Amino acid sequence: RETLGVETEIRAVLRDLRAGDVPLDEVEIVYTTENPYQSLLCDLVQRFEIPATFAEGTPVDTTRVGQALIGFYRWMGSGFSADEWVWLCRSGLVQFGEDDPTPQAVATLVRQARIGEGRARYGEAFVRMKQRILEGDPDGDDAFRGVKISEIEAVDRVLGQVFELVPEGTSVALADVIGAGMRFLDRFVGHAEGAREDAARAALVGFLEAVQHSEF
Repeated sequence: RETLGVETEIRAVLRDLRAGDVPLDEVEIVYTTENPYQSLLCDLVQRFEIPATFAEGTPVDTTRVGQALIGFYRWMGSGFSADEWVWLCRSGLVQFGEDDPTPQAVATLVRQARIGEGRARYGEAFVRMKQRILEGDPDGDDAFRGVKISEIEAVDRVLGQVFELVPEGTSVALADVIGAGMRFLDRFVGHAEGAREDAARAALVGFLEAVQHSEF
């Protein structure tokens, strides 16, 4: 069989499996290179709800917990870019407390605040928003119309909880960066995601702990 594109090739194989009479535990799919076959195959077996295991293990970026951790570190590595934080909130990968704003509400307000990047810029932007709302927005910019002071303070409080996890300073130890990621997973990434995600979390945390306590 010939197909156009790797994803089409994988889909054809999976369609044959679903239509055939061969028990899944007797099926082995062999691919020539890990990239891009592994991640695409992992994504599609999840989408089609086909039980599967991978000899090399599941790629971390195909799990929700892995994607959340990558997004958190990408936000840190970008200098706390507001765009990265907005993506993380809108991805549905993070969650906040019952009395906190939703991730979507946090993303919307951060976008409205026009923060750019930089740790200090978040608090400064929220102070500026509150001042302009209290002053009636004398510059005529209606970007903050309908935004309440209480909403800004609630988002600022949530972000304060996240920033508490992040080490500060011009020189940060690797162990502290890893610790920030593990605390982020524990506090802001859901635990009721199913057996597969639970296994991914346990494996990922175990790996991070091993690196954190290594001597290099």
